[in-house]
Amino acid sequence: MGKVFSDDVGLEILIDIQQDLTDATDISWIVKLPDTTLATWTPVQWDTTALRYITQSGDLSQSGGYVIQPRLTLGTWIGSGDPVKFYVFKKTS
Repeated sequence: MGKVFSDDVGLEILIDIQQDLTDATDISWIVKLPDTTLATWTPVQWDTTALRYITQSGDLSQSGGYVIQPRLTLGTWIGSGDPVKFYVFKKTS
């Protein structure tokens, strides 16, 4: 991912879970925003191991550090994937 700026819309975020997601359900990303509040984004399965989300208006409204933690159900397992961190820079106008 290149440099990301606040209020970017249409940014593609791909996370490779490194696990076959063919039978995964209840897929979501819990996103910790720079102000420490939590948001839920709903990605789609991109290939057998990756999840994809396209940012929408308001998703990246804050500058600072973001943490995405995938959540899903896979068979009898319900849990979280490894967190992914990225930084959003303040746009200059």
